[in-house]
Amino acid sequence: MRTLFLLIATTIAFSSCDKSHSINEEQHSILSEKLNLPADVFDYTPGFSQALINDFPEIRDALERDEVHDHLATMGRVLFYDKRLSRTNEISCASCHLQERAFSDDKAVSRGVNDLTGTRNALALATTMGFETSYGSNFSLPVSGVSAFFSWDDSVFDLTEQSLRAIESDVEMNMDLQAVVNKLESDPIYGVLNKNAFGTSQIMEHNILEALKSFMNSMSSVESKFDKGLVMTRNNPQADFPNFSNSENFGKSLFNRDCSSCHGDSHSFSVTPTANNGLDIYSIDPGKGGVTSREQDMGVFKVPFLRNIEVTSPYMHDGRFNTLEDVIDHYSNGIQPHPNLDIRLLENDGQPKRFDYSSEEKIALIDYLKSLTDQNILTAEKFSDPFK
Repeated sequence: MRTLFLLIATTIAFSSCDKSHSINEEQHSILSEKLNLPADVFDYTPGFSQALINDFPEIRDALERDEVHDHLATMGRVLFYDKRLSRTNEISCASCHLQERAFSDDKAVSRGVNDLTGTRNALALATTMGFETSYGSNFSLPVSGVSAFFSWDDSVFDLTEQSLRAIESDVEMNMDLQAVVNKLESDPIYGVLNKNAFGTSQIMEHNILEALKSFMNSMSSVESKFDKGLVMTRNNPQADFPNFSNSENFGKSLFNRDCSSCHGDSHSFSVTPTANNGLDIYSIDPGKGGVTSREQDMGVFKVPFLRNIEVTSPYMHDGRFNTLEDVIDHYSNGIQPHPNLDIRLLENDGQPKRFDYSSEEKIALIDYLKSLTDQNILTAEKFSDPFK
């Protein structure tokens, strides 16, 4: 019922909001007291590689540029970096999702209010070509991928719910959403931001969630060396990329052979939403099983997207691996015989696979994974901290 209310309320608000693409002089003067924002708002339309647009023109048609989206994402950007969303005014979304790390954390488990720690690694946000297309959303793509959900235990189905959980979590921000509204409604900057995004200066609970969702939806990682190779080969990840080194192409062929059945070869759509990858013989953290209570889901976790994987260490749901070398060593000779180990990691005799990568193969795999890094999203001003 709450989700339905949010959708209805947001639709009504969008129908009456200011569609101007600029911030007027008076508004800019108010915002400039605390924020570094341009008078002409940034374009927050998610970007897509030309190869994907060529193959799937409905991506372009579905995401035509809308100035209202830009104002909404601008408000979301400010909220994302505002520490007042937490009870102690010390933690923001960006505290655990660092731009230079593809909006992931550099800690195995993040620290929230009162220095409390969670139990899982903070998932990176800038690991897809776009949340809407990579996770599935309000339009369908003619691909054989399946829908993926948020959180390591696959329990969150929408970005607004993900944001709400973080705000209300005892070990993250520990705030009631209405209490956040009470904090922010007296600040003139949110009167301006909310006016431009929703048509009224009165901030509401659903405004906060929708703005955060819009900002995160705009995080599109599509300018890596890998993406350039996709364009050059007309969206064929199986072909040798002319812009790749011999080692990168060798690593890509190894990845496509051994890893793409779970992670996909184009890093654009979900192939396997969840799996057990043999980290332990028995799981301390039940993962998806803790949500479903099904034995076959115990120790099963989200299969993450891998764009920008180079900068998102530490790795796995508990942050146990500090380097890509550690990750590859696990798959090379460290997979454990968990009862729910994914079938693709089992030999015909039921034992865990040993890929036994040579030193050359390990280097090639790492070279390839580094080709997925998009420096633009790691440094772009429109995703950075706007507070002075």
